[in-house]
Amino acid sequence: MELYVIAGPQPLPEESRLINKLFEAGLEVFHLRKPGMGRKKYAALIAGIDVAWYDRIALHQHHELAAEFGVRRLHYPEQMRSEPRMRAYPDGTIRSTSVHDPDVLNVLHGFNYTFFGPVFDSLSKPGHNARYRPAQLTAALDEYRQKPENTKVIAVGGIGLCNALHIAEMGFDGLALLGAVWSKPEQAVENYRMIRNLIWNEAATDYR
Repeated sequence: MELYVIAGPQPLPEESRLINKLFEAGLEVFHLRKPGMGRKKYAALIAGIDVAWYDRIALHQHHELAAEFGVRRLHYPEQMRSEPRMRAYPDGTIRSTSVHDPDVLNVLHGFNYTFFGPVFDSLSKPGHNARYRPAQLTAALDEYRQKPENTKVIAVGGIGLCNALHIAEMGFDGLALLGAVWSKPEQAVENYRMIRNLIWNEAATDYR
């Protein structure tokens, strides 16, 4: 079960330091999503992250900075998938996108993984509620896995300590955290660790 973290939408004090701490705590992939943030501030945020972690960062905006910083993960939000520049990514790029409808999974091409959500009612976006019941998502993912070509599907939306373990049961390949980590930024690293440890302990139990 893969575990990612998505940046909170608003800038935070010492945010680069917090991101470094998350990586030091074992974070696999960090999605740098800052809607509306200008290129200069976005670049400064990346520059504050230790270069050792650049291969784990996915850029949601200002993709042209990938070459400058040596980042090879690019995220294409739903509205960007049809843009010509989306087809101009360099070789070796790890590409991701986002979908909100199970039927859209069947028409995705050229992506290493996709976010799907909200799986549960969002913790960070009031009113952004789940559109499908867990049983519906399980059935849709089971059907999707029967296709000869499919991409990894990462659950997003409303995921926290109380429901993180349900994600694997529903058939997802991983989960991404946002509100569960950033609702209290001063506890971001500890919030991440608690969910990571929960998942790891469950995985260890499964292999006994």
